[in-house]
Amino acid sequence: TLRDTTFVQNKIGNYELHRLLEKVPNSGEGFPLKITINKDLTGFKLSITDKSGLRNVNIFKNEDHHILQEKFYFLMQSLVDRNVFEQEEV
Repeated sequence: TLRDTTFVQNKIGNYELHRLLEKVPNSGEGFPLKITINKDLTGFKLSITDKSGLRNVNIFKNEDHHILQEKFYFLMQSLVDRNVFEQEEV
């Protein structure tokens, strides 16, 4: 399922998904999203960074990023639908 959802296995065996969260599709302007699932499928890391990849960005702090939030939720829901993640009520 991971490869079907465009995860790529890296040299050490972890699975990575890279997406650019953009307000305007195909603009190249946005924040890189990276999801890494460890090779034994017991844990994951998720990060949204600036273009350099050095500083984390919180797209949920600023209402100006509403479109990016919707795109993030859409991507995450598609991963839930494909059983990559499970959704829990909080």
